[in-house]
Amino acid sequence: MATANLENLAVFKSTFQRQYMKYSYNKFYDLKGTQTLAVHCSINGFHHFRFRPPVGLDITPLKCVREPENEYDFNAIKVVVPELAEFDTDERDDVHHIVGKTVGRVPKILARLFSPLIDNDSITNITSCFTGQLEHGKKVYGNGPKLRCWYFIEIHEENIAKLKIDIMDIPGARIDKLL
Repeated sequence: MATANLENLAVFKSTFQRQYMKYSYNKFYDLKGTQTLAVHCSINGFHHFRFRPPVGLDITPLKCVREPENEYDFNAIKVVVPELAEFDTDERDDVHHIVGKTVGRVPKILARLFSPLIDNDSITNITSCFTGQLEHGKKVYGNGPKLRCWYFIEIHEENIAKLKIDIMDIPGARIDKLL
């Protein structure tokens, strides 16, 4: 069983990496001097927002957007379904009802690490991909159900070592250098 899960994870990451590279290229991101770090964690707040993000290997990544005006957490980062124009034509029928909607937030413990790096432009982009798993009953990173996901963080190379060390201290978070 564990071997099958690892094989599925490897296929998922490999396929998503190809899609992510295509997405990055199509969006004209300047990746020079940056590396992409993959962090397996969760999207929190599903019980509040009630929008399940699209699932699939070929789906456009979700956007992670700083939310400094959040009255409860000034480090908050929301996870949003991109606008319809960012999806391939054949995906649009499946997602038209949730485009632009917030599906949740990056866990506070990660947002606390990411926010200052976003604010000083050390992190140039964060996207997320929902794996299709919904966790219940774990009180890690707050209460409520968790949407398991991968966060893909484009970060300047000089900041990656410290971020990796900080993430390794977070229970339940796994990191992987993707690109």
